[in-house]
Amino acid sequence: MRSNLLAAALALAIGVPGLLVGQRGSTPIVPKSRDSAGVRILEHTADALDRAPLLSLAPGPMAIVGKNDTSIDLSKVSSEVLVMRDGSVAFFADGSVQVVTPDGSRRQRIGRAGAGPQEFRDADIARGRGDTILVTDAGNSRIAWVTPTKGVIRTRALILGRPGYSFGPIAQFDHDTLIMGIANYAPQFTKPGKRVQFPVGRLTGASDSIRVILPLEGGEMATASPALTSSRLPGNTVAVRYAPNPVTVDWGKGFLAVRPDHWKLDLFQPNGKLAASVRVPVRRVAVTSQLRDRDVEGSLAMMQRRATKPIDVAAQRAFYGALPYPDSLPSFRDVKTTSGAIAWVREVTLAGDTTWAYTAVALDGRILGRLTGSGHIPVAFGDD
Repeated sequence: MRSNLLAAALALAIGVPGLLVGQRGSTPIVPKSRDSAGVRILEHTADALDRAPLLSLAPGPMAIVGKNDTSIDLSKVSSEVLVMRDGSVAFFADGSVQVVTPDGSRRQRIGRAGAGPQEFRDADIARGRGDTILVTDAGNSRIAWVTPTKGVIRTRALILGRPGYSFGPIAQFDHDTLIMGIANYAPQFTKPGKRVQFPVGRLTGASDSIRVILPLEGGEMATASPALTSSRLPGNTVAVRYAPNPVTVDWGKGFLAVRPDHWKLDLFQPNGKLAASVRVPVRRVAVTSQLRDRDVEGSLAMMQRRATKPIDVAAQRAFYGALPYPDSLPSFRDVKTTSGAIAWVREVTLAGDTTWAYTAVALDGRILGRLTGSGHIPVAFGDD
């Protein structure tokens, strides 16, 4: 099995020659399949992740781009990064949609910063149909359809913001139908003890109304302790750390939408009907005092590395130590999908952790393998 991998480094490192199968062989883990009210349930045993083939990266990148260009430093890029069907890499940075060829020989900039035609403000991207890139231009209240060969081919003015959150496209079906996920949210709009709203919507060409088809909920808010109420953190609520936030992303001919309270991948049809669910009954990791202490010290270490002047370590330790935590960590953190419908599921890491792990899952529920590493976390995967 092979995969193009992007490393979030000072330069954009495109791919590796391939993923090498490790010591546990190359046979995927096949789930048991059953039908439940028309939904295909694909169930694995609790040890499936431990039995999955181990994958390792072949040494050396296929290409390095922008070695002295900080505008395409992926460790600072906030947009999604996509590996397109032809192996090119797309992301949004420096006011433009950036597309880099597979061999790193050419970089194309589409658009520029601004409010006029062919311009973007505060944008993110998602994969559309074929080689189309969907651009959520929240700053200009519109969505743009972009292709590497033609640039901006279409725009649609749309009010994306809602009280507490804003929408952005995550998948495209036919010419006009978009599945809309949450682009960003503001937790202060949710009362203590309540969960942040993460609804999934459907937008068609017939209406400017985004119809909610899945009322997902995300992280929980808690009452802030006296140690947290300060001029730096006004108000009386604070987000619970490591609360399971929903994951929504395109997946094959449908879309994935799940809150990772449990290890499962729910595949929905474009109309919002559940089609299949891949499940692994793994236990969530309990949040102990030792785990909290490790997370606090990791947060402090990261702050010290990034600080341009000395910080008050005791005050920061008290601040992080007062943050609320859930009883247990989410079953996973997020999911990256490829144009060929491979879902790479990323495990939860704590602040300061230097290792990471991804599990590759096919659309039919097979676990293709696990990839682990240290240092910079992969930000996108390709099919090949």
